[in-house]
Amino acid sequence: GIASVQVFGGREKSVEIIIQNESTDAYGISPSDIRAAIARYNQYKTYVGHIRQPDQVYYVNVVAEYSSVWDLENIVIEPSVPVLLKDIATIRVGVKEETSYSRVNGKEAVTVQLVRDAQVNLLALAENTYPVIERLNREMASEGLEIVIESDSAEYLRENIDLIINLALTGGLLAVLILWFFLQNLRLIAVIALSLPISVLTAFNFFYAFDITLNSLTLIGMALAVGMLLDNSIVVLENVYRLVQQGAGPFRAALEGTREVWRSIAAATLTTITVFLPFVFATNFMVRILGYQIGVSIISTLLISLLVALLLIPMVTHHFLKRRDVALKPFYHFSRSNRLVHIYLVLLKSAMRFPVRTVVVTLVIFFASLLAALALSLSGEQEAQQEDLTLYVTMPSGATLATTDQAVSEIEAGLEDIPEFESIVSQVYEEDAVLTLKLKEDFEDIRRFKLSDVKG
Repeated sequence: GIASVQVFGGREKSVEIIIQNESTDAYGISPSDIRAAIARYNQYKTYVGHIRQPDQVYYVNVVAEYSSVWDLENIVIEPSVPVLLKDIATIRVGVKEETSYSRVNGKEAVTVQLVRDAQVNLLALAENTYPVIERLNREMASEGLEIVIESDSAEYLRENIDLIINLALTGGLLAVLILWFFLQNLRLIAVIALSLPISVLTAFNFFYAFDITLNSLTLIGMALAVGMLLDNSIVVLENVYRLVQQGAGPFRAALEGTREVWRSIAAATLTTITVFLPFVFATNFMVRILGYQIGVSIISTLLISLLVALLLIPMVTHHFLKRRDVALKPFYHFSRSNRLVHIYLVLLKSAMRFPVRTVVVTLVIFFASLLAALALSLSGEQEAQQEDLTLYVTMPSGATLATTDQAVSEIEAGLEDIPEFESIVSQVYEEDAVLTLKLKEDFEDIRRFKLSDVKG
């Protein structure tokens, strides 16, 4: 699942082969002959033959990589004489010249960046990686080494998903509380609230059919749909109760009540769905990536909620209405005695009595809201909570690694005095550097940092 591994800092071992020109000239060997011989013998796997069995053939491969200096010294460069590499060259083992530095909080470190494959689930890959890191830490504990996870994209994704789920659950709970304010009947609330889990869980089948994973975008779509899931069920239930209050029996009330409103709620639901269809079938790459997943999640959830309102809600309502202990007054009581209804009726009569004035006031409110929205989008500050900052350092052309490292060290010294920073990871190259500043969990506002503090 890991596409590539990038390593920054550290010192890599190297083998230096110093050719003796007098010897190579005497044997008529060129540097290209030496390079070809080294490459020829250094292979990960080399086929050496096969073993035949009565019903199968086994192909034998051996590892032919260099494991020591002795292996290099005894490479045959010229088979006719024969001439070994140690006869015409001197082999030295050392470390490569450093081309980058990596530090964590001012201490030398080796930074390893794991890049996942685009088709791999990030959360599943992270769950498989954590045990490997723990095992390596146990093995390296005796040497005083430790692998520390400084940045984890899976953790950020997991926190976002948890936040979206919590917000969706909070929205569903608030919707149920509003139902209690209107109905004040636990059985009725239970009937309507059934559409929430059934619609959400059944929508997962659409995700599977459309090859969509459960991610932040789909969860946002479902969270947006939560507020609309209960509308159809409330309309059906209210109409059924209206017929019951008029004297209809439970079966007739459930049947006729649903039949009277099914066209209206179907039209309302399909109208809402139509709004998101252009996003699902958009040809623009970015719009399709974002809109496709959100659109499918909303559309599938609303379609299921429509079926629940037309099929499940009447059935469950009929079951409860057959019980004699179910109160039949919630809708009636609310519509006759609630103060909000009286206020609404006064406003409605005024609007019908003065239609021109009503239209003018509505347009004024609309344009005032539009201007306020534009003012907020153009001049309002959008504060976003971040857990890390990235500083990019660019040096003049021709700068050396030592010069860049000195400049980065001065920046690190200035950042150490800021208590909100938990760690500073620096990657230094010849002409540029990248500093990743991880903030503590209890920091309050990153905007209080002054630019002069960061530059110091």
